[in-house]
Amino acid sequence: VNGVGKTTTIGKVGHRLSRDGRTAVFAAADTFRAAAAEQLAVWAERCGADLVSG
Repeated sequence: VNGVGKTTTIGKVGHRLSRDGRTAVFAAADTFRAAAAEQLAVWAERCGADLVSG
């Protein structure tokens, strides 16, 4: 499903976990969309989550 806010939702969940004193790890798995990993990296940085991407 394209353009429904999946990556944004992941960022929001990560922010909530961070706010509650927990940690999050984001994994970039989108191999099709050009800027998917970069967008996820921005969200990870904003909420202090670790990022795994290949």
